[in-house]
Amino acid sequence: MLGFEQHFPSQLSGGMQKRGSIARTLVYRLDVILMDEPFGALDAQTRMVMQSDLQTLSVEAGATVIFVTHDITEAVLLADDVVVLSQRPSKLLANIAIDLPRPRNMFEPFKNPGFDAAYDAVWTEFRSQIQAGQIH
Repeated sequence: MLGFEQHFPSQLSGGMQKRGSIARTLVYRLDVILMDEPFGALDAQTRMVMQSDLQTLSVEAGATVIFVTHDITEAVLLADDVVVLSQRPSKLLANIAIDLPRPRNMFEPFKNPGFDAAYDAVWTEFRSQIQAGQIH
């Protein structure tokens, strides 16, 4: 955020605010970081940059990140395990191991070896809910 050191958070872009938020969290060197749809309001380009930054920073911090998202691509790219929950009341539908090599290419997800199979495994769980009329 070079050049924005004297700006207030409200004067920063959404992406800069998210970077600042992640930096504030990492300063505490927590063992576990909880993130609830942190990139949902960002534009597509900023979202990919933030996903890439989070991948790098979480490895460097050595923290476990519990990341909530409704985006299957994002889940597969960021996770080592994807936990799929049902609609309310939530129950565990599946815990899918994501065995893709790191670092992962956030900008061209389909070029990651094994991405298609991992995506299909997660999508199959969601599709079963849609077909059963459980997701509206």
